[in-house]
Amino acid sequence: MNDIEVAILPPDEVDEMTDIEGYDDDMGVLSVSDVAGQVEFSCTIDNVAENHPTQTTSRTSKTVTWRKCEPIYSEIQPESNTAKQCLENMITELEGKSAVEIFENLLCDEILEYIVHETVTYAKHYKNDLNFNLTINELKVFIGILFFSSYYHLPQSKLYWCRDEDAHIPFVEQAMSRNLFDKIKSYLHFNDNS
Repeated sequence: MNDIEVAILPPDEVDEMTDIEGYDDDMGVLSVSDVAGQVEFSCTIDNVAENHPTQTTSRTSKTVTWRKCEPIYSEIQPESNTAKQCLENMITELEGKSAVEIFENLLCDEILEYIVHETVTYAKHYKNDLNFNLTINELKVFIGILFFSSYYHLPQSKLYWCRDEDAHIPFVEQAMSRNLFDKIKSYLHFNDNS
């Protein structure tokens, strides 16, 4: 039987606090990023002879220590003149445009057509929904609802179509049906799987 022990050592500096010190965590599992100090993993492994799998020949104990440290970055390539020129051209091109115009410039019809094609292909070939169809305008409405939902947040997406007085949003309901929104959400695909 293999025994594994995990010890969380106190932080190097007194002012550091782990995420679990701020609140109770019933899960019992800590990710390494949640530890302010040092973590030590220790496990004992039974070495079993290949000829006799039921017989233990020796035990090995290994201890691995993880310590937080500053990341090491490789040298970043200097920005090329081509990249600078491209950025300047983009700034000049987008200057003075509205948010919608900038969005349509960055997410052009060519990209939207690709997303529509991959989404429909995914729905038909991988989800076996042969009747699913999608247009560029429906995709734009879907993206618009996503943007709106990040601004006007409700606990569940189906509440945007709810007709209760406290949650009713008529323009979302009029723009797209909830069933179509849910289908697009489940089929949305950006990659050619073939």
